[in-house]
Amino acid sequence: ISTESTTARIQGQEAWFTNLLLILRDKTHATRRMMQRTWQCDASLQAIGDALISSPGSIVQMVQHSHDLAVWYAEPSAASSRRPVETIFHHLRVAKHRFESQCAPLSRVSMDWEADIRFWIRVNQERAGTRSTGLANIMLDVLDPEFICQASMLADASCEMLTLIRCVNVSEVDSALIAGTINRCLKCLHTFFGEEEVWRVEGHTGLAVE
Repeated sequence: ISTESTTARIQGQEAWFTNLLLILRDKTHATRRMMQRTWQCDASLQAIGDALISSPGSIVQMVQHSHDLAVWYAEPSAASSRRPVETIFHHLRVAKHRFESQCAPLSRVSMDWEADIRFWIRVNQERAGTRSTGLANIMLDVLDPEFICQASMLADASCEMLTLIRCVNVSEVDSALIAGTINRCLKCLHTFFGEEEVWRVEGHTGLAVE
């Protein structure tokens, strides 16, 4: 509970803070938990998320907390022949307390596996004997077609969930709009994974397959 909410409740909003407007983001938090708990209910998805994003040795954490490694990541990103966008990825920032912030770095990592692999190889070669080398070696060992496809599918699903979170992350939102957005999100996820269109449509998984 925020300090502002506590003060308003104790002192009385109308008497002390006549212009105070309380906006409760329960819909946003609930929607965020929908995505977070989906990741955590499957051991494979959780392992992929940890390996790429949240664990101390993940590529996201390594690049985020080291200027040198961020430069090392930007260089193969700029030289990559597989990057589907013109933007050169200079960082992989994530805020661990906001679960949906993991979507952007996961998308970047899944968008250019060529750059990821070059990054891990350089870490392995130029930081021999350090903890970073061991972590890079682990990623190079586990990186196989199944891992890449699962991570890319997770990135596609996360992008759809992020659309839903953004829909409700406003001060006022119509319930009909929420229902419609949830329906479109579920339909899209079913099309992607139930009908296996994820292999054919343009997205992270399609890029991985190519």
